[in-house]
Amino acid sequence: MVLPAKRRRGRSRGQQARRHLRGVDEAVDTADQPGKLVLVVDDEHAVRNVLSLHLTQAGYRVETAADAFEALALAAADPRPEAVLLDLQMPGPDGWHLLKRFPGIPVVVVTGAGLTPEWAASEGCAGFLRKPVSREALLAEVRRVVGE
Repeated sequence: MVLPAKRRRGRSRGQQARRHLRGVDEAVDTADQPGKLVLVVDDEHAVRNVLSLHLTQAGYRVETAADAFEALALAAADPRPEAVLLDLQMPGPDGWHLLKRFPGIPVVVVTGAGLTPEWAASEGCAGFLRKPVSREALLAEVRRVVGE
């Protein structure tokens, strides 16, 4: 008798991020913090939380948006963000539709798609991060883009 091979169950990036976030509050209130404001746009709840956590721990204020409509409203509000971290693959109007919709605000593309930093630069983006994003890469790119 041949037994079937043991099925290996992998975790998606979202599951890995959710596992990493156990015990972390969903929202971090940064309204009274003096750091620069960064807008994180991603449809995945866990990704928004992880990026926000890393940024707030580094002294940045963070606003998050789960879709294009929320992102545009937050980018137009006062105070305006110093940078936008933008996921390209979202339901509805996605990041591709938003690339040129943040005049005067540097946009860092954060994606798992097979794109390159050269592509991002050719599209006028200030930076590029490939998912999954390490804390070190995230902070280095944000510091570079906001001029720190």
